[in-house]
Amino acid sequence: MIKTQNYYVRIETLFNMDAKDQKEAIDNITDYLLSQNIISNKKKVEQAIFSRESKLPTYIGDGISLPHASSSFVNQATILVGKLLNPILWDNQNHTSIIFLILLPGKATNNLHLNIIAHISRLIIHQNFRNIIIHGNEKKVKRLLISTATTYKTAQSKSITIKTIYKTIMKHLMTSTGYMLPFIIVGGILSSIPIMLIETHEIPTPNDGLIFQIYNIGQIGITLYIPVFGAYLAYSIAGRFGLAPGFITTYLVSLLNCGFLGGVLSGLLVGNTILLLKKIHVKNSYTATLTMLVYPILGTIIPCTLIILFIANPLAIIVASVNHHLATLQGLSKTSLGAIIGAMIGFDFGGPINKIAATFCQSQIDTHPFLTGIMGVATAVPPIGIGISSIVFKNKFSSMEKKIGIAAILMGVCGITEGTIPFVTRNPILIISASTLGSAISGIVASLLNVVNYAPWGGIIILPVVKNRLGYLISIILGVLTIVVIIGLTKNDYKNIENKDRKKHQFKIEVIE
Repeated sequence: MIKTQNYYVRIETLFNMDAKDQKEAIDNITDYLLSQNIISNKKKVEQAIFSRESKLPTYIGDGISLPHASSSFVNQATILVGKLLNPILWDNQNHTSIIFLILLPGKATNNLHLNIIAHISRLIIHQNFRNIIIHGNEKKVKRLLISTATTYKTAQSKSITIKTIYKTIMKHLMTSTGYMLPFIIVGGILSSIPIMLIETHEIPTPNDGLIFQIYNIGQIGITLYIPVFGAYLAYSIAGRFGLAPGFITTYLVSLLNCGFLGGVLSGLLVGNTILLLKKIHVKNSYTATLTMLVYPILGTIIPCTLIILFIANPLAIIVASVNHHLATLQGLSKTSLGAIIGAMIGFDFGGPINKIAATFCQSQIDTHPFLTGIMGVATAVPPIGIGISSIVFKNKFSSMEKKIGIAAILMGVCGITEGTIPFVTRNPILIISASTLGSAISGIVASLLNVVNYAPWGGIIILPVVKNRLGYLISIILGVLTIVVIIGLTKNDYKNIENKDRKKHQFKIEVIE
């Protein structure tokens, strides 16, 4: 079982200490810590520090010492950086001018203790870091330490949890999506341009000559994206041995009308089949046979057999049912789908939830292009909305955010939701809430106005391949206005935010035991 604890480590600085020796320096530091209620017993904490020091001096070079101790009289885990006016003799031969004191409560684990020491040690070896500590003021040093804070794990656990399984699967899905997207983009654009050129916006026929041929080339990309996705999903899981079996198996799945979901299942199946095959131990002389014959052949036969016997028919029925349902969506049902997809796309700005919704819409571009219409407007809304807000409400954003706002608008025009990310760190709850609601509104409006997007992308740049362009623009405008209104009504002035005590002197440490 994995047990998780959270430790908040306080960062403190005490500069320009006038001390003649080690004892006086520690005395100054513990006086300060007692005044800040970080320790409850000065004498006991000093005893813990000097007891540790007597076992092995903590001078580490470059005029820096790293004393550390644990005590039940420490109220909060703390890292204090002390800087002396004049160097002092720390042990019998080394002089110290900078002290990194690490104090932990008695309940903290030894592994946490060691990990913090290792983290500070890794920072100190860099000349740039030492220069900032030596020449910087207290505020700059504290900010530097907080910015380099990290999450510490006290032990590596081999326990398998739902969380670790989810993270592993998402990592492989994101890898395969990256390889798949070029096929969707090229195929989608080359398929959409001919539709745009035909006045009726219908699928080209052989009578359309060259336009029909361009459309067919685009359809090749649309046809290949599922096999490519499955192949690189298997590759992400099992390495290069998964490529050929993954492509063949997923191509079979697409021929059996199992859709994008079939591609996901076949890629996972192939990758894990090959991982199991790799566990077979043989003599080195047979390694070439394994890699050239056994892995690719069995890695193809086993998944394909399982798919044909147990997966293909049920999955094809499910996919056909979903496609039928999507094709017949009208009114409230279609609006609800627009709200859900829009909200997912606006929630985490290119993160897993955004990618799930976008990939689903892109995978349906050849059969249900209204989904990419929803995706297209929802993708553009957050960066444009936040960017315009930074310009309209000048007193609510810093000067740096105002400059970033212009770039965010341009990224939104190009369908890049990640333009919102720089604004999230300062006020995540408000920005995420406004973006989610704004994108959901745009998705609802796009579904109501029957917006159709023949490109697997978003933003305003794809307007030429959109059916009902006015409805597309109206959807974006209403979503953007939603964000602007929310920010205008709820966001505090920038100066007021700066004046609040946000406890910047501490950072969070997650300990897994």
